[in-house]
Amino acid sequence: MAWTLAFSVSQGVDSTSFVLTDQSTGSDSNAVSRRVVCTLNDGTTLVNPDAGNSAYTPFPFSDGATITMYVLPIDYSIAVELQYVDVNGTALYSLSQNYCFTGNDEDFDYSLTQQLVGNQSLLQDTNYVTNRFAFRTLIDAATQATVIGNSINSSQFLLDLAQVYVQNEPNFF
Repeated sequence: MAWTLAFSVSQGVDSTSFVLTDQSTGSDSNAVSRRVVCTLNDGTTLVNPDAGNSAYTPFPFSDGATITMYVLPIDYSIAVELQYVDVNGTALYSLSQNYCFTGNDEDFDYSLTQQLVGNQSLLQDTNYVTNRFAFRTLIDAATQATVIGNSINSSQFLLDLAQVYVQNEPNFF
């Protein structure tokens, strides 16, 4: 019987990581391990810090069904690929899915909410309101680009624009 690969991804409280849960079914004695490949729209691969200079993060069967990927210092739209490999490291089975991770931007957006609660007069500041709306729109549009359009290119473009607001907070908020 062959493997049917399936996995889910979730981003929790730690916005610098996500958890991949392997939900694959089947069996194949030739598949001896797994690995996770995270690829950005420009072809760059992201790996866990303990993976070294590899283009993937090892995910041995002995690690159970979940792995935490610490690859999000900023928000990215990523093609996440789960591979089942043989003893030579050749991928026998693979499944790739696109994900948009916005946890860092959401954290920043919440800090703006806290700022607003402390100073309601910001609602009278046209620049603040306009920039806040634009920032929120970029986050939502990046998610839509991945979820609806399945495009990590468009999504990453929008996340990069949102990052301009984060990096230049004093100029916008």
